[in-house]
Amino acid sequence: MLGLGSDGVLSLVQLRTPPPAMMGLPNIPMSLGGYSYLVMKLGPLQLARKGLSVASTSACLTFTVCCYFLVFVHLCFCIAFDIFFCLQKKKYEFFSTLH
Repeated sequence: MLGLGSDGVLSLVQLRTPPPAMMGLPNIPMSLGGYSYLVMKLGPLQLARKGLSVASTSACLTFTVCCYFLVFVHLCFCIAFDIFFCLQKKKYEFFSTLH
C-alpha cells in the first residue's frame, strides 16, 4: 500500500537557475513524450519510482525486524527449555538419592 500511496502529494521543486530566455539563450524544446516517473498504472492505482522505493525499503525493514523478533523468541524458548530440563534433572537426581 505504501508503494501505491506515497506519490499522492507533489513535492515542491524550485529551479535553481534562471530560465534560458533571461540569459539570452534559445529555449530548448521539450521532448514529445516527456520523462515519466510512473512505473505501472492499473486503473486508478499508479506506481511511481518513489513509491516503489518506499515500498521496497519498508518491506526490507519489516522483514529484518520480523527475523530479529523470531530469533529472539527462539532464544527465549531455548533458554526456558534448558532451565526446565535442568530443574527436572536436578529434581530426578534429588529423588533418586532418597530411595
